[in-house]
Amino acid sequence: MAKITKWRGKELEQLINKNMEKRLDKVGADLAGEVKKAAPVDTGKLRDSIIWQRKNDTVVIAATAEYALYVEQGTRTTRPQPFLRNTLAKERKEIEKDISRRMF
Repeated sequence: MAKITKWRGKELEQLINKNMEKRLDKVGADLAGEVKKAAPVDTGKLRDSIIWQRKNDTVVIAATAEYALYVEQGTRTTRPQPFLRNTLAKERKEIEKDISRRMF
């Protein structure tokens, strides 16, 4: 006869959430590293201003240097150097695969 065990849905949900948090933390750190590698360097201030953080189920990567947007998008007199969006576009599929593959 089959043994009936207690459903542990809450425990499973907590395990999934914990694993997702770990995956997102790894993705954030790895992606920030790739963005830093791609950032143009003059003084190093832009590269050093690149940060990441996890907010719930979202990873935010940002360059906090006051001129980061001008480098990323360019101006009338300077060409764009899209270090942030190009890195995200390049890494996106691999990140999605990695998260789903290591979820459990």
